[in-house]
Amino acid sequence: MPSASGASRSGTIPLRPETELLFCCARVRLGGAVAERCRSLVRLGLDWEMVVEQARRHGVDPLLCRHLMTIDEPSIPAWVRKRLRGHFETNAVRNRLMTAELSKVLARLGDERIAAIPYKGPVLARTAYGDVALRRFADLDVLVRRAEVFRAVAALRELGYEPRLRLTRAQERALLALQCEYPLDRDRGRLTTEIHWDVVPRDFAFHLDLDRFWSAARPMQLDGLTMLTPSPEDLLLILVVHGAKHFWARLAWLVDVAAAIEAHPDIDWSTLLARAQERGAARMLAVALMVVSDLLGVVVPDPVSKWIAADQAAAVLAQRVTGWLAGAPIPAERSLGALRASMALRERRRDRVAHLCRTTLTPTIEDWASIRLPAPLLPAHYLLRPFRLAAKRGAMMLKRSDSSRDRP
Repeated sequence: MPSASGASRSGTIPLRPETELLFCCARVRLGGAVAERCRSLVRLGLDWEMVVEQARRHGVDPLLCRHLMTIDEPSIPAWVRKRLRGHFETNAVRNRLMTAELSKVLARLGDERIAAIPYKGPVLARTAYGDVALRRFADLDVLVRRAEVFRAVAALRELGYEPRLRLTRAQERALLALQCEYPLDRDRGRLTTEIHWDVVPRDFAFHLDLDRFWSAARPMQLDGLTMLTPSPEDLLLILVVHGAKHFWARLAWLVDVAAAIEAHPDIDWSTLLARAQERGAARMLAVALMVVSDLLGVVVPDPVSKWIAADQAAAVLAQRVTGWLAGAPIPAERSLGALRASMALRERRRDRVAHLCRTTLTPTIEDWASIRLPAPLLPAHYLLRPFRLAAKRGAMMLKRSDSSRDRP
């Protein structure tokens, strides 16, 4: 939890009161000293436009709304309560519709005997937050086995979904080998379901043990439908890797981690730590646990605290994450800064090398779209990608140079 002085517990990153209020409210339950700190903060004459805008950007406005509604302080403007309430109700209605849609998707896949595991979205909102209205999500994420991906796509097309990607057969095979998801849209893009066969693309150089993931999945009930969900240990590992991949740019991704920990007191920490170390995600996990402990008040067992404290590089990265959340510039996607930050999250040299090589050489959908090649020549994209990256980097530097020259 942020300290009363407006700094993180490390004492090195001062927080604006608006940001500190956001951190205080970014949790499922609010009570005790944190609730009192919230009351103190709202009396300071805050920039409420900034508070609301930050909450929306970080995806935590449903939680902010819930907690501010319980704080009886006249210093909270009426328009703030009204706007947040409007956002909350709109999100609640959409989430209920998305939950019903998930049931249809899973039922359709079940008709085709395609095993599926939904994660994030409504399932995470219900299991970790206790209420689908308290979490923002834009789409449905459903994991199937790699061999079933295109059967799943065909099944969802019968529900009115259409693939967002127009790919040749050769590109589809490359997509299965290199990426992790196939997005489908319905109702002119208002509904999106992503069929996953892995949790991150190959270039991120993280390999979840998918056989073990499937065997450890647990059944649960959601609105009368029985479905498989990840084990608590696998869920936490997925959430941590997803957040690390995006440098924790949204506070909501850390709230997911915090809420999942608090909702699953049966987490087998020794299993989780062993899997993180086995898969080269120990530092990512350490960073996430440090930040949620510091900013969101999550309590982890003493042995786990000692384990994460032993990684000094993780402590430095946790400070950077806190700085990004407090408003410091985040490395731009696919920039050199992003590559360096991503490699710093790896404790094993072989994972850093793999990530560097794959990021540099692995073709993306953008590469296929920018230079269209016939199927026999698709492998040429491996040779063309470094030149395309260099050209893109040069264009960015030139644009930055022109921009600075135009300044008065």
